[in-house]
Formats: sequence, C-alpha cells, structure tokens
Amino acid sequence: MAVTDAAFNSDTASAGPVNGVIANAIGVVNSFVPSDRANLNTDGISVLRDINGQTMLYGYQTLSTSPIFQDAGPARLRMQLVYNCQQILQTFLFADIDGRGHLFAAIAGALTDYLNSLWKQGALYGATPSQAFSVNTGPAVNTPITIAARQVNAAVSARLSPTAEMITLNITAYAVNQSIAA
Repeated sequence: MAVTDAAFNSDTASAGPVNGVIANAIGVVNSFVPSDRANLNTDGISVLRDINGQTMLYGYQTLSTSPIFQDAGPARLRMQLVYNCQQILQTFLFADIDGRGHLFAAIAGALTDYLNSLWKQGALYGATPSQAFSVNTGPAVNTPITIAARQVNAAVSARLSPTAEMITLNITAYAVNQSIAA
C-alpha cells in the first residue's frame, strides 16, 4: 500500500495484477473456490491469490459496516483527506482574521486546489469538481461568534470514488455476411 500511495494516492487499490502483486512472495498456502472468495469478500476479507505465476492481493475490502467505507480505497482516502487538509489548515494558524474575508478565501483556495488535484487523479467522483467536492469557509461556518472566539472553520465535503471490484465482458460474434449492431 505504501508503494501504491507514493505512486498515486490512498484511493488507488493495492490489489489485482497491476498494483497488488507482492514482489517477494513465493505463493499462497490456501486457495479458495470462487464462491468462498465471494463470501470472504462480502465479510470484508481480501484474499491472496496466485494468478499467472504472480502472488497478489485479490480484493480491497474492510470490516466497516458503512457502505462507503467497506471499499478500502475510499476508507484510506478519507484518512488521507483528513491528514492533508489538517496540514493545509496548519499553514494558516495564527494568521489575521481580517474583516474582508481574505483569510477565509485563502483557506478555501488552498483546500480547493488540493481537492481539485485528487479529482483530476480520479480519486473524487464527479464529472466536474463541483460534483466531486465542496469547500465552505463562509459565514455559515465562520460566524461572528466563532470569529470572536478566534476560531476559523472549514467544511469539506467529497464524493469518494469507489474501486472497480468486478469487470464483465460480453462478446457477440457475427457471421461475415451480417452487420454489426451499433
């Protein structure tokens, strides 16, 4: 997972033949039939498999009961979001809370830039950034009371992209004298 995180982000699954191959593994001891793998997957357990001579993690599940976080990609991405957004906010600690909203705009801009980079990578789900995430540093979260208390607030909402767990292929064969349907 650390290797995948360094190359991509925490949302990228460290599973399957692309990112899940365990370089120094010599094989697995127990193999499971597809129905057992499906049951284990439903129960939040990912298995190791030998496929084409490579040992790999085959599944990317958690034990969470939340439908969003049963997929390890979004669960790990949320942790990354919390950490990185907090790091961004730390850079504004002890800044002046001006009466024109410059601090709030700067915070919103920095958070938006970070979230936009995740959206461009495909980690946040939506056809546009506004469908994928929002950042609020306005008067709904920074009220006169919170400002008087010297507190600055930011609210981030994000749609976390799920991991493709199954891919289905349908092939239709046609005779040479038939037209292929569009």
